[in-house]
Amino acid sequence: MLDRLTAADFAPLVGTPFTLDVVGQTVPLVLCTVTPGREWPGRAGRAGFALLFQAATADLLPQGMYPLVHDTIGRLDVFLVPVGRDADGLMLEAVFT
Repeated sequence: MLDRLTAADFAPLVGTPFTLDVVGQTVPLVLCTVTPGREWPGRAGRAGFALLFQAATADLLPQGMYPLVHDTIGRLDVFLVPVGRDADGLMLEAVFT
């Protein structure tokens, strides 16, 4: 399923809640931005993109695969990387190529 998703699939979900399961604990996330990328040779019709999430937690989450759940798209296992913090929590990024 991940190989069929595009930036356009996530664009309407900006500002909506997601949940992340971290060792049996649910962490609320909000999708902040969807950044379109470029098309890669041999992958006509599918450009890469990046998703930036804000996690409502003060805990640092290590980069890795996490189950990400949204009411519209269901569950996706996504590789997330912590990329910073702001006043509201931890920022996490997922990059799709």
